[in-house]
Amino acid sequence: MSSEKTFAMQASGPVKKRERLRGQALVELAILAPWIFFLFISVVDTGFCLVALIGVQNAARAAALYTSSLSVTANTTPASAACGVVRNELQALPGYSSSSNTNCSSASLQVTASQNTAQTVVTVTYQTISLIPVPGLFSGPYTITRSATFPTRSN
Repeated sequence: MSSEKTFAMQASGPVKKRERLRGQALVELAILAPWIFFLFISVVDTGFCLVALIGVQNAARAAALYTSSLSVTANTTPASAACGVVRNELQALPGYSSSSNTNCSSASLQVTASQNTAQTVVTVTYQTISLIPVPGLFSGPYTITRSATFPTRSN
């Protein structure tokens, strides 16, 4: 009978310890959860910025290539031609709305283009979205400026 009592006491000892460890893991998770969430949001926000950076560079390159083959007339300026190309290229960006960027001189999108006999230069400035502004690290929307230069081609 004493062996049964000893066995019962030994069996209850590890069970209590396991329950205590389970509670400890829950407390650790509660302490670390905000940091894990912050890290996840930071990675996603950085991803949005990198996608915008690549998109703006591609838009500037496409607009410069397109406007380098145009002949400048009274109806078509390099900036208006480049604006249409840039708006088409930026439609896939998160937070970009073509209805709010009908012209290319707004606060969130600016396109400038210049063309001479030697080269065509297109500069695109785009303001990204920010998921969660964190003072000191991610303080709001970023402004990305990219330019592309192509030799002017004759028709």
